[in-house]
Amino acid sequence: MWSRRTSRIAGAVTVLATACLTLTAPGPSLAAAPAAAALNNGVAYAINDNGVITGYRNDSSGRSGAARWQADGTVTMLTAPAGSMQTGGLDINSAGVVVGYSDTSDWTRTAVRWNANGSMTLLRPLPGVSSMEVDAINDNNVAVGVTLGGTWHAVKWAANGAPSTLFGVPGEQASRAWDINNAGVAAGYAVTSDNATHAVKWSASGTVSRLPEAGKPYSQAYGINNNGVIVGAVYGPGPDYITTAARWNANNTLTLLSTPAGFVHAEAQAINATGTIVGSATTSSGTSHAVRWNPNGSVVDLGMLPGDTNSGGSDVNAAGVVVGDSYVSFSPEHPVRWSSGGAISPLP
Repeated sequence: MWSRRTSRIAGAVTVLATACLTLTAPGPSLAAAPAAAALNNGVAYAINDNGVITGYRNDSSGRSGAARWQADGTVTMLTAPAGSMQTGGLDINSAGVVVGYSDTSDWTRTAVRWNANGSMTLLRPLPGVSSMEVDAINDNNVAVGVTLGGTWHAVKWAANGAPSTLFGVPGEQASRAWDINNAGVAAGYAVTSDNATHAVKWSASGTVSRLPEAGKPYSQAYGINNNGVIVGAVYGPGPDYITTAARWNANNTLTLLSTPAGFVHAEAQAINATGTIVGSATTSSGTSHAVRWNPNGSVVDLGMLPGDTNSGGSDVNAAGVVVGDSYVSFSPEHPVRWSSGGAISPLP
């Protein structure tokens, strides 16, 4: 399946080569983590300020289904459309509305919205487009995502479900909107005619602008908060395309975030209202750890579940609770939550 922030560090480099992203696929404390083999497989992608989480969770056959976890850890599997092979939740707003995807057996992807009561709406595709993904939703029920298949282009859905194209920079070959705030400002990327990927933002009216890159040739924007602060990464040049986590203030001023000691790459995935940022850092051997950047710029390695070797942070809420995944390389991920104090617990 596709992750919300595709393949983290490695995905940013892959975008450059393909002109699109590659297909891959304090909260209440839970009991001490059991052995990794007993854990549920899945990923927690997003958490709202009420502590409600969404992502996906695998059933006994290995098929993934969209899930919503309450703050107390209670999990509900969300209804799948008829003919669906797998589903996943990718974002959740303050009212508990989830957006995500449904895949059929021929890998056609449909954008789906689940209301807080569990009712489901299939979001309309653009004319002539059969496969689309919705990646984020704000508190006004305005959502953003991407068309899939052929050339990828950023899309916005109005609260009534009507889609429209978010037009990119001159010479654009592809684009994607990863996140949107309550003011309707979206953040994502555009691939230009030279196959270079650049972080961009779209105003509420759809005007696009490139973000500064501190002399680096490539960048990605993944998350935006309601203050208009954007996070992501800049990367390259060099044989390893060193990736550095980045923060752009609302006036587009760029700050490069510290990479933790012992790691080579880092990228930021999400930022909350107070400026706490989460993401991941990767060693030269490819091991990834979830990390948190505090508002003062200090960085904390959040670690992983006992028995696992990798982790990633996907989202953070106003209380500083982080969600993401923990896993052994080349093995299924486990959905997890870190308290504001950094304690990790598995999600059921």
